[in-house]
Amino acid sequence: MSSSNGDITLRSGGFTLIEVLLAMAILSLIASMTFWSLATTVQVRDAVAIDRDWDDMTKAALQVMCDELSTGFSHPQYPWLGQDGLVNGEPSDLAAFVSAQQVPAGGQRVESSFARVLYLREGSRLIRVAKRNLFGSDHSSLERLVLADAVVGFNVRYFDPLTQIWVDEWDGRERRSLPKALLLELTLRREGQDPITLRHWVPVLRQF
Repeated sequence: MSSSNGDITLRSGGFTLIEVLLAMAILSLIASMTFWSLATTVQVRDAVAIDRDWDDMTKAALQVMCDELSTGFSHPQYPWLGQDGLVNGEPSDLAAFVSAQQVPAGGQRVESSFARVLYLREGSRLIRVAKRNLFGSDHSSLERLVLADAVVGFNVRYFDPLTQIWVDEWDGRERRSLPKALLLELTLRREGQDPITLRHWVPVLRQF
């Protein structure tokens, strides 16, 4: 149908090329926004999962150390030794002691499991080395475990019950008592983030 002068044309159906292109552009924009939103959601979910795993690993490392240090004691052949150290200007201490953990032995019976335990920092890792057979000469009973990664500092302090002060080193060959408590400081730095320091006080239960 046309006007009397033939200048305007009205159509009853179909789409012009401009309308089709406009619709495609709108659909493309919606698809891009949907994909971006989905990708962002996946990235956030993965980041949260990584943070949760990292936090769980750190908490587990501190819990292992607290459990073992609280039952630590100084054996005549294996005295408690704590050495103060630095690597690249950051704390890199070493702690060695005998730990007495209570382990199930069947039924209601529980027996002690003694182990010579060593904590040290190797590069960016916190390492636990344990020897179950205290008097064996072979290395078959050695256990080596990475407790934490991304470690830039490991510091241990000891509370002396005789002087009532905190000291940075402990030599069980010279001291007449065990430390009454310990302060653990674990500094970690993930890529692209500022370092964080976690502190934990550990009472030593065996005072003899």
